[in-house]
Amino acid sequence: MSISEAALQLDDLVRRVAYRRETIALTDHGHVAALLVSPHVIEDLEDTLAVID
Repeated sequence: MSISEAALQLDDLVRRVAYRRETIALTDHGHVAALLVSPHVIEDLEDTLAVID
């Protein structure tokens, strides 16, 4: 999804990420520039990495 499209629906995107743990890629000129990722997903990833360490 382009950054300009995301700006128009940011409230909906934040809810999708927060409640559905959906990751959304934001693009700039067709290239992924950023990801919207739930904090829960990041916490789970950190927990997994801590176990591996």
